[in-house]
Amino acid sequence: MSKGLISLYLTILLSVGVLLSVFVIHPVKAGMITVPDDFSTIQEAINHANEGDTIFVRNGTYYEHVLVNKTVTLVGEDKQITNIDGNNTGNCVTIQSNGAVLKDFTIENGKLYNIRVGKNVSQVVIDNNFVIDSYWGIHLGGSLNSTIKGNLVKHCRDTGLFLESSSYNTIIGNTLVNNHQGIVLAIAPHIPEIPPVLCVSNTVYYNNLLNNSIQAVVQVGGYVAFNRWDNGYRFGGNYWSNYNGTDSNQDGIGDAPYAIDTNNQDRYPLMDPWKPLLGDINDDRVVDILDIVAITSIYGCKEGELKWNPEADLAPQYGRIDILDLVTCTSHYGEKYH
Repeated sequence: MSKGLISLYLTILLSVGVLLSVFVIHPVKAGMITVPDDFSTIQEAINHANEGDTIFVRNGTYYEHVLVNKTVTLVGEDKQITNIDGNNTGNCVTIQSNGAVLKDFTIENGKLYNIRVGKNVSQVVIDNNFVIDSYWGIHLGGSLNSTIKGNLVKHCRDTGLFLESSSYNTIIGNTLVNNHQGIVLAIAPHIPEIPPVLCVSNTVYYNNLLNNSIQAVVQVGGYVAFNRWDNGYRFGGNYWSNYNGTDSNQDGIGDAPYAIDTNNQDRYPLMDPWKPLLGDINDDRVVDILDIVAITSIYGCKEGELKWNPEADLAPQYGRIDILDLVTCTSHYGEKYH
């Protein structure tokens, strides 16, 4: 190990010690429920869960129509072989509680929706799932401040990701492939006397849109506005499989914007498909001191606490920010996205 890296580790450890001496972390008491060990079905586990509980689902196929009506974290053992299958008879997962988390599943064969987030439901996280074969893959129907990240959504007969009357959401690092429409931003039909809910200020970047019949659609009208399709030059935008621009300075970002329509464009389209860079906590395409500071500032934090940042949880055991997360980050120090 080089002297420089040893010095960096020592600096990190000293910083952690200082932080822990200043801040006292008060963990949220939450339980763990395991399916099928404790309950045979996911829905039964949710019905018996308390707010803040984690429901861990072992590998297998669960033919269910899951209603998440509590603030719980629903985690699959392995997204490739932990399946929620709607059997084409109903929606696979419906989320109706603020702050719910759904991650690491294959979710497939919903009759209409594979994942649907209900009206006025906020701060939902849908993370690292395979979402396959339905009419709509992921549908936000009036959601605010939710995060949709790291999901693979494919083979949807209508739309992979539909933001309907939903605002201030972050759509990051998803791959949408072979859907009829990749991403749609629109407002719900409304009664003329009642103003519609807005679809504004959503941020969409680092997504891969691959061979969708229509890559993206933004409904025309003043109620759908101020949505961003990139995160600025340093960060970049999305990868579009039908973008044919050039990259004269070889910075990985196209010279010309990708036009969605006359009012919406990705100003900084990526030249190659986006791949996550381990240790890049703040998503600025480089692992540097800012990422280390981001981890040390929440050292000891557990999943479910106010300051929790899942991007900083880099190494097992997952669910707590600890020294292994710091070591993982520093081992990638200096790496850049190309």
